Amino acid sequence: MIRLAGNIKSNKTHAEYLHYLLLAGVIIITFIIYSGTLKNDFITKWDDNVYVTGNPNIKLTAKNIETSFFHGESHGMYLPLTSLSFSMNYYFGEFNPYSYHFVNILLHIATIILVFWFISMLCGSSLVGLVTASLFAVHTMQVESVAFAAGRRDILYTIFFILSCVYYLKYINQSNVHSPQTTVKGKNLKFYLLSLGFFVLSLLSKGQAASLPVTLILLDFFRGKKLLTRRSILEKSPFFILAIIFGIIAFAVKNATPEYKVTLELIEYFPIHTRLILACYGILIYLTKLIIPFNLSVIYPYPINSGDTLPAEFYIYPLLIIALIFLIYYLMKKGNKTYTFGFLFFICNIFLVLQIAPNSYGIINEHYVYLPCAGIFFMYASGYNWVVRNIKSMKVPITSLLVIYLLFLGISSYSRSKVWKDSITLFSDVIDKYPTESLALNNLGNAKWEAGDKQGAMKYYDKAIESSPKFAKAYNNRGIIKSELGDNPGALVDFNKAIELDAQLADAFCNRGLVKINLNDNNSAMDDLNKAIILDPESANAYTNRGWLKTLSSNYKSAIEDYDKALYLSPNSARTYANRGWVKSLLSDYKNAIDDYDKAIALNAALDLAYINRGIAKYRLGDKPEAINDFTKALEINPANGMAYLNRGMARYDLEDRQGACLDWKLAGETGNKDADEMIRKYCRN
Repeated sequence: MIRLAGNIKSNKTHAEYLHYLLLAGVIIITFIIYSGTLKNDFITKWDDNVYVTGNPNIKLTAKNIETSFFHGESHGMYLPLTSLSFSMNYYFGEFNPYSYHFVNILLHIATIILVFWFISMLCGSSLVGLVTASLFAVHTMQVESVAFAAGRRDILYTIFFILSCVYYLKYINQSNVHSPQTTVKGKNLKFYLLSLGFFVLSLLSKGQAASLPVTLILLDFFRGKKLLTRRSILEKSPFFILAIIFGIIAFAVKNATPEYKVTLELIEYFPIHTRLILACYGILIYLTKLIIPFNLSVIYPYPINSGDTLPAEFYIYPLLIIALIFLIYYLMKKGNKTYTFGFLFFICNIFLVLQIAPNSYGIINEHYVYLPCAGIFFMYASGYNWVVRNIKSMKVPITSLLVIYLLFLGISSYSRSKVWKDSITLFSDVIDKYPTESLALNNLGNAKWEAGDKQGAMKYYDKAIESSPKFAKAYNNRGIIKSELGDNPGALVDFNKAIELDAQLADAFCNRGLVKINLNDNNSAMDDLNKAIILDPESANAYTNRGWLKTLSSNYKSAIEDYDKALYLSPNSARTYANRGWVKSLLSDYKNAIDDYDKAIALNAALDLAYINRGIAKYRLGDKPEAINDFTKALEINPANGMAYLNRGMARYDLEDRQGACLDWKLAGETGNKDADEMIRKYCRN
């Protein structure tokens, strides 16, 4: 008997070692799947801009950390720990996307290990832990959280969430070793406080962690612990209190941003009964795609528009959810807690983001399922474990099916991660599936604009407006393109329409102000720019545009103050540095002007005007050879720049290169520069 027991123990140990080895293999495969994301750019037209590239608080400073923790982010989210992680990325690698993607992969791998640990501890089976972790690692629904920088919020909160669950299980286990009546003290207290501490860290990473107190009740249920005892209530009370406090903070931060009205509009558009039905529909979409991840998209449009009647077939979805609940209840009454726990783990952790109280765009979002899916995968894994233990003849076939399924998921995830290469590939993918999705059309237009394809951008803004005639931001964006193409009257029409549709759209006031400057309507332009700053005090563009208007009005000191504020809010704006440099040149502060031009050129080496103005400043300081170099560089960028020819001619003439000067003035004249004709008449006629 003793030898037999020893053999059993040895076999179990060998099995566990095999599971650890297989887990290591899963981790390696996961890294290979996501290795392609290391070449991905930022998705600057979808969250990465507000979390990273356009985040005014991205620098790792005491003030920015204080802002994140005590005031929240400028984009209306409260996730200071996630923001801190981005600041650390920036500190070591600035805006190199490789480092952000690499950290995301490492964090995803850490989460896989924690899922294995948590599930193995929960059910006492490393096999169930392995299968759950494997599905969690390679499932295609996870790509959205791993493949772009901003997805880190989901991974980070999940890490601390699972750690909180693990230490709560340790707390339960330690309590049961002594007595169910044992008070919280000693080692119990340590595990309990660790669970509470990790919960706080999870909440600081993302508000979705607020579902953890209910998850702890599910853990009590799974372990057979009484749920309504005085001790159980006291144990959970601090968790619920923290969830409520952080919920209030998150709402206050969200309510402080103009973007929040977008989600409030959904409440106005869809009455509560419609939202409940759509929530049932959303649950079924999640469950379906967790079985077979097909037709995935970063945007899932609502199936109805504002004011539309919900199609009759949608009323079947609540009935299906009720039937599913009865099935789970039946299994629970039969003593099968596994499926009850797995399903309820999924439901309680997805419930807050089912858009019953709308908090984002679209009926579902794939990244919301990053943690909740562990409950469904636990159900899969438990079913697999039961079959291999109880139906020996099915062990090889079902294991083969599992391996094939995992390979399918891995290949699908590898392919899906390529969609997240950049904003153009991402929103092109959405439009392939939803050709009239106005937000995707608008964002693809933004991406084309960012890539320098203005005509391509215009095409997609036109389509966005055609699809959604009340889409204020699309009018605003189209107005920007028209302005850049020289159609200021057409741009003014679009900005007027954007403001008519959304009188709180600060960007439209900011852009209309700039167009009015171009149309010499300076007084009205100042009114628009002041309004933009009132609506959005952190609009760097509004301060830059107002600074330019003040420059034109010779109010140089105040202009510099606006540029300083703009650079504080957006420290990587080449245009703002170039504009501030010009004001300093006008004040004859050429040395500091050159410093600003240097920064502008470092940020945007294609800014020909910065080279011209830096050349002028160097010319004023007497460094005419270097001035010629800058004018030449400007002409390499824009060979039709008459101002560069004119100034280079002047520098060459001063260096006694009369032939070169006259040639430059001749070329300047051919571009339409009027001053060049005077220079030729004065200095180039014998």
